[in-house]
Amino acid sequence: MRRLGWLVAVCVVAFAAVYLLLVRTPAGQELMDWALIGTAEYAHAQVRRVSRLLHHLSGPVVVALALVILGLGLLRRRPRIALMSAGGFVVAVVLAEVLKRLLPRPLLDSRWEHDLVDKTINTFPSGHVTIVTAFVLALALVSVPRARVWIEGVGSVVVVLVGLGVVIAGWHRPGDSLGGVLLATMVMGVTSMVLVRGRVVEPNAGRARAAVLVSALVSAAAVVLVLTVRQDGAVLPPGVADYALPLTIVVIAGVCFGLTQVGVRLLCVPAANVTAER
Repeated sequence: MRRLGWLVAVCVVAFAAVYLLLVRTPAGQELMDWALIGTAEYAHAQVRRVSRLLHHLSGPVVVALALVILGLGLLRRRPRIALMSAGGFVVAVVLAEVLKRLLPRPLLDSRWEHDLVDKTINTFPSGHVTIVTAFVLALALVSVPRARVWIEGVGSVVVVLVGLGVVIAGWHRPGDSLGGVLLATMVMGVTSMVLVRGRVVEPNAGRARAAVLVSALVSAAAVVLVLTVRQDGAVLPPGVADYALPLTIVVIAGVCFGLTQVGVRLLCVPAANVTAER
């Protein structure tokens, strides 16, 4: 229970930090706009294809995913886990859309503003990344133990691909993807805590040190990059702008993959620890 509390607390603090550093500061906005423009420029051939794929992740698909979570839980005869998992998934998706409209994004970046068609383009956090991350965590929570290994591996990769995809498509900045995975992990963490308090499940004893270390190191590197932005308005020295795509991939892949791994290992409870439901 204590580790779940720490996980939720870290996600809350990290979510706020990502928003304040990358959305509410000139340096953060400049860095995110640079990453968005650079990534779209080097991956321009894939923009339409990625956009078409992401468009399928719409309202009807979200409803279908919630029904999948609910159905799997009911098939395992765990109605409270099924309802809570599906409910947590829906709450995460709705909360992402609400926060996207409530959290303001002031125009602070004068360096790259002329290169963007719409400065307020789908802001923080990413709804698509929230959907996928919350689904992976909820799916693992209602699945049998032997399936969680596959869910952890495949799910983490899918979260990374969607996190990169929304940037390549020009829909979101990298910080929005990080916000989505943090929000989903936070909501599903609270969901798991409620189940533990209700004595429906017991805390998982799984280890996630490697995943935590990867996420922490990549997150720290991103924070350092924002805080060391040159005061003359240049985000990076000349020539380094060519590395927008690989740097974006490293940050999104490291944080999204690491957090999804942490979520699956800490939120999901082995069948042996689940008390019988009546």
